[in-house]
Amino acid sequence: MQVLSTLDKENFNVTSILIKGWASPESSVSYNQGLSERRANDVKGIISRQYSFPESIYKVQGMGESWDEVISYIRTTTNSTVAGVRDQLLDIISRYSNLDAREAAIKAVNGGVPYRTILNEAYPDARYADCEVVFTYTAISEDDARVLFPTPAPAPAPAPAPAPAPAPAPVVVAPVQEPVVEEYDWRDWFIAVQGGPNYSMNENTWTYLDPKVGGKKFMDLVSPQIQLSLGHYFTPVLGWRASVAYAGNKSAMNHNQTAAYGFYPYSFKSLTAFADLLVNLSKRDVQDRHWFWTLFGGLGYGYGFNFTEHNHPWQYLKTPSHSLGLRGGLNLEYMFNNGLSFMLEGSAEAFTDGFNGMNPHIHKDVNDVNFPFDVRPVATFGIGYHF
Repeated sequence: MQVLSTLDKENFNVTSILIKGWASPESSVSYNQGLSERRANDVKGIISRQYSFPESIYKVQGMGESWDEVISYIRTTTNSTVAGVRDQLLDIISRYSNLDAREAAIKAVNGGVPYRTILNEAYPDARYADCEVVFTYTAISEDDARVLFPTPAPAPAPAPAPAPAPAPAPVVVAPVQEPVVEEYDWRDWFIAVQGGPNYSMNENTWTYLDPKVGGKKFMDLVSPQIQLSLGHYFTPVLGWRASVAYAGNKSAMNHNQTAAYGFYPYSFKSLTAFADLLVNLSKRDVQDRHWFWTLFGGLGYGYGFNFTEHNHPWQYLKTPSHSLGLRGGLNLEYMFNNGLSFMLEGSAEAFTDGFNGMNPHIHKDVNDVNFPFDVRPVATFGIGYHF
């Protein structure tokens, strides 16, 4: 900044300002490329706001990950945690050209203990930007010259070159081809455990809520549900997940049949499985972002069992049900750090009629309520972990 302040005068003509941004290897290569570009643009913004150089002379480059500082630290550190596996770490660096796989392999050494030391002591030095300025001048003062052309310290005299050793006899060694095994990068995978209420909506909901028939309250149709998910983001926007849920459910006979036989509420358990497509509305590779909104939708299967109240006229409720399903919803996620997150989710699940044990083709007449799906709005919250 002192150099730029000196050059921002009439007797200097600045013709080029090249700003390069660098990022430490933490996170993925694609994320760090964007981070290095933003870092360089931040420096450009500081300079352009403070000085009057024309916009046309700026050039900004994101250089991605800087490994020189990390390699230098590994080679020279006296920290016993890293020095004890120095050769293993340098071997990984030389073998892995894929930088994501390189960092993953370093993380795996000794359970990640050396990596955490490198993360704290070497990575900060790899997060920087530098600036190259080209200029001409018509006149220069002694003070400005001292800033722009500081006198370098005298270089030490070179040591005398040792006498050349006699050339050894040539040895021919057959080349050894070692396979390069690149570890898969799991950081875009996640697991989640969520729980919350579901609300049973089907052709029987009105039976529950109608004061002339069931006389139940809204909360009487609410049941608990727990869900386990495994998913993967293959881009910062798109991903998928597979989930399995165990839930309670409640239902009753519809208006016409209730009028004929009386009010028969019942409950049952269910296991459901869904495969969802995830569309992240908040790109996951944006620096310092904690909140993420994700739309999801998918197809699934529902299995109903353990039906109660088998003494009423509809004895076929004893038979477990099998149904196809679909769902859609919105997930809000807050990242506490690079791995742990809190999730809040709302969705609607629809299963083919019969999921609640009531076959629509049995005891059916023109007065029956015939809703084509058994639907469950679901609200869950829980924790997730990203690898």
